[in-house]
Amino acid sequence: MFPRAVLTLPITIALLCALVAGPAFPADLSMAFFYAQNPPVDELKAFDIVVVSPEAGLSPSEYRDGKSELFAYLSLGEVTSSAPYLPQLRAEWIIGSNPAWKSKIVDLANPSWRRFFIDQLVAPLWAQGYRGFFLDTLDSYQLAVKEEQYPRMEAGLLAIIRELKQRYPDARLVLNRGFEVIDRLQGQVLAVAAESLFRGYSEAKGGYYEIDPSDREWLLGKLRQVRDLGLPVIAIDYLPPGARQQARELAEKIKELGFIPWVADKDLASLGVGSLEVLPRKILGLYDGRGGDPAATNLLRYGATPLNYLGYTLELHDLQAPLPEMIMAGRYAGMLVWPLTEQSGGAPFKPWLVKRLQEGVRVAFLDSFGLPPVALPKELKLRVAPTQALASPLRVVGQDAMVGFEVAALPQIDLFVPLKTLDGRSLLQIANREGEVSDAAAITPWGGYALSPFAVLTALGDRAAWVIDPFEFFQQALNLPDIPVPDVTTENGTRLLLVQVDGDGFDRCAQWPGGGSAAEELRRRILEKYPLATSVSVPTSAPTAAAQNPGGTEERERQARKIFLLPWVEAAGREGEGSLSAGETRITESYPSLTAVGPLGVWRQGHSQVFAPNQTATAYVRPETEGGGYQRVLETFRLTDSPRRLKPVSLHYPFDSATRQGSLTALDQVYSWALGAGLNSQFASAYRQKVEDFNRTVVARKGDGWLVRNQGALRELRIPAGLGFPDLETSRNVAGFNQHLGQRYIHLGPGGEAEIRLGAEPGRHPRLAEVNGTLTALKREGRGLGFGLKGETDMRLSLAESDHCALRSGTRTLSPIGGPKGAAVYDLSKGEYALRIECR
Repeated sequence: MFPRAVLTLPITIALLCALVAGPAFPADLSMAFFYAQNPPVDELKAFDIVVVSPEAGLSPSEYRDGKSELFAYLSLGEVTSSAPYLPQLRAEWIIGSNPAWKSKIVDLANPSWRRFFIDQLVAPLWAQGYRGFFLDTLDSYQLAVKEEQYPRMEAGLLAIIRELKQRYPDARLVLNRGFEVIDRLQGQVLAVAAESLFRGYSEAKGGYYEIDPSDREWLLGKLRQVRDLGLPVIAIDYLPPGARQQARELAEKIKELGFIPWVADKDLASLGVGSLEVLPRKILGLYDGRGGDPAATNLLRYGATPLNYLGYTLELHDLQAPLPEMIMAGRYAGMLVWPLTEQSGGAPFKPWLVKRLQEGVRVAFLDSFGLPPVALPKELKLRVAPTQALASPLRVVGQDAMVGFEVAALPQIDLFVPLKTLDGRSLLQIANREGEVSDAAAITPWGGYALSPFAVLTALGDRAAWVIDPFEFFQQALNLPDIPVPDVTTENGTRLLLVQVDGDGFDRCAQWPGGGSAAEELRRRILEKYPLATSVSVPTSAPTAAAQNPGGTEERERQARKIFLLPWVEAAGREGEGSLSAGETRITESYPSLTAVGPLGVWRQGHSQVFAPNQTATAYVRPETEGGGYQRVLETFRLTDSPRRLKPVSLHYPFDSATRQGSLTALDQVYSWALGAGLNSQFASAYRQKVEDFNRTVVARKGDGWLVRNQGALRELRIPAGLGFPDLETSRNVAGFNQHLGQRYIHLGPGGEAEIRLGAEPGRHPRLAEVNGTLTALKREGRGLGFGLKGETDMRLSLAESDHCALRSGTRTLSPIGGPKGAAVYDLSKGEYALRIECR
């Protein structure tokens, strides 16, 4: 019986149209099989077609997005003991059994089985929204009947498939084998798969094994016959989850034969390696839930931000809850464990950890291992030396360059653990008075660790600082590759600007003679003066006392209507669509630590909460200046742009800010800076969508480049400049690129899909260098480029490699205001444009 797998099928659109009815697929169609429960939906979106078990509970209609579609797995020739329809199985349908899969073999020639299969299995799935099916166990009858009965079974198989296609002409079918009938199914089949060309799995043979050369030659002959019929061929081989590199090599070997490879575990319950290889972007973060709210843990407060910058989402999981049982290899980029104590892991943690290590999943530990040092699994290859007594003073005797990132390593005698790595690179060596040396931090073949207090050092109050460089440590410990990083701080090369006004103090009176309500003063003095995309929350509770709320509810509604009539204002519920939860970014010149930069949000138990990019204005207020001091947010903007761009610019404040002259003055200064900084003004709701897209964006290795897919809200990628330049001739849906502090920012068009290929030189194709607006369309033709552009504010558009080119809007040729050699800069009023670059 066929387990579950992931596949890719390079066939032409013309051939697909000839083979099967239904919508056309891309020329390099990709296909995935995943039958286990809890499918990794985000990662599977990399594939055009995904075959799943209908029992997995996914909705094909909700999943379908025009780029990826679900197909349903159906066993045609066998019924397993776990099949939900087993009680309906009639005795006269059963002709034998398959002990290897504990299943019943059915009579394909029995008309009542054919009716049952189509009416009771196919029809409900069609009603659920499935439009494609993978048909398995087509030749199982050969295990149950004599050879002279084969023609009868083949006739029954043909009858089932033909009736299925007659009933559902748009159904698309992929077969597992079926070599005996495939030549009689021309025009009715999309592709054919077969298992175990080089590597297989059999319990009878002791597990994973190499295929006998004679069996391989027989299968090769059959697959070549299928290919000669014009059908794509998929070869599925099996290797243990931990054999990732071997899987890559085997996939290349299969590809060289002209077949579509998929190499995965025996149950095909993991993301394996094929023509596409998903590069996982999720890190499983393990914490001790006995410490309270996970949002307040070191794991999220400190660990998530550098991982977000590197391009990864941190999924929180409580060590006190049942640990996730799944094949993590290929699905998670690694694990980050940040326990409270050496007892945080508990008894189940050790065997679970060993299983993950055997899969090849890398793990980084901070502060401790969650297990007592003497109980560490042997797979970590760490030795705990016996110590006679705590002997101070401690001193640093060896230190890597990544130690001392923000504060020096300060050993503490009560935290000294005489630990040695037997197979790793020590980052920090601490010795006590007796000469015992501890590798307090190290990079190892399985990951790495930094023991307390050498990860984050907590000072008085709630201030902290990184001892170890988290960017380098996570990259090396988890062996994170350089990939195109989805970036939510920037779009089209310019830093985003968000404005969010909270409803607090909406109808409070201004604190000067003749002043109106906060809503009125803010509208007149700020919102009308600065036409920036602004998300506004208004209170929904009952009015405050009359002294604080002149005019009552009617006045409140009148002021709210005036605000929402401004075309650059959107309504945002306090915690609803478009609203952002309070952020934890409070970095300033007096607290210039990465630990003061909050993450994008929190993801736990399938739910997400998006954080505002920085704290509200009240975090900066100085009482002695009548609520002033918000100008200090400019320090936050600068420190989150250099040496790394970690956040967009975010003006986040309450209506109450318009009740005091000092806070109004501060607001005016911050707005004035923002308006003059050439930022890309967008609504908070758009940013929220970008952060949610960050979580679900899938990046897959495709040949010598990358395929990137998401929902289309996030349109900026970032790579280290040393990796090269996007090749605009072979890349797809790329408008251009620019550079900021050693990072190359790549601008994508709309649609939620792009292909990126790099070259050593920037190329000669005209490109969008930067613009503080949003692309609404993109089409590249030779050296020409057409694009739609929308700006919430006046825009400055910079083009590169645009010599001998003209920028046109309709029949009008636009005039540049200047620009360096080979480039041109244009000023455009806010609004929408249809533009094209025409080159001689």
